[in-house]
Amino acid sequence: AVSDPFLTATEEVSGDVESRVRIDLVDTSLSMAWEFSNTDRSRAEVARDAHLEFLEMRQDKNDRVSLWLFSSYPYMVDDFVLDDEMYYFQVMDAPYVTVKILATEPGTPRGQFFVPDGKVQIIPSEGTTNIIRALQSVTRHFDQDEAILGSGVTAHRAVLIITDADVDEMPEAEFAALNQRNIVPYIIYINTTAARAARLEASATPPLIERIREFGGDYFDVTDQDSIERAYQAIDEREAVRVELTHRALKVPIFSRFLLVSLGLLVVGIPAGFLVELLWGTHP
Repeated sequence: AVSDPFLTATEEVSGDVESRVRIDLVDTSLSMAWEFSNTDRSRAEVARDAHLEFLEMRQDKNDRVSLWLFSSYPYMVDDFVLDDEMYYFQVMDAPYVTVKILATEPGTPRGQFFVPDGKVQIIPSEGTTNIIRALQSVTRHFDQDEAILGSGVTAHRAVLIITDADVDEMPEAEFAALNQRNIVPYIIYINTTAARAARLEASATPPLIERIREFGGDYFDVTDQDSIERAYQAIDEREAVRVELTHRALKVPIFSRFLLVSLGLLVVGIPAGFLVELLWGTHP
């Protein structure tokens, strides 16, 4: 104990913070692996950069967020967290795509891929873009969270969907269910309309984008330089609620008597040594 003048102990610290509750639902389907508008970058990479930029803006806002991915099936990466830094790295480390097999976009050279191997997660059951199943799952998760914390803490919520909107079906019933719960859907839209229109020779704005505002939501086009700022402001307009924050804090008190004795000897010893040398000199 004398050789180690430290004593460790833990103390539980509690407090309330102003917070906004959100689920981030990230599209990791096959189409997200395809090129974004002749940039030599995948739609998923563009989406991830936009998502991370949004999170940087939200630093120190005490958002209580849960990260989900979806393709054919939804996957919860983690439950609601208040730790900005931990959540940022969860998003950064998440796969770009979850697919059964990585295939190139129709009409493009075979074997031309834009997603690094380390960002591809192969799951045999994947292959579609089922946003209906994903929204049903996150709605249930919101309900479970409300049952635990109470409606006062979960009154103003949002789901942020990051997608190219190339989904299998329009989730009308699911958007209506969110609206009934006062959960606002927002979309960070990875806009590939020009490429889609050229391929289809028609206007190709996806129904998901055309109709999101009917359900009280909004979308933010990633090709618009101000879109991420507007997404930030939209989330900020949601009324904050007070959430109890509890964590374990580590206390490391120092044994002051040993420290003081050591400092005292140091302060006295060095001048005394110089004085002895001046008076009596040094001896071999």
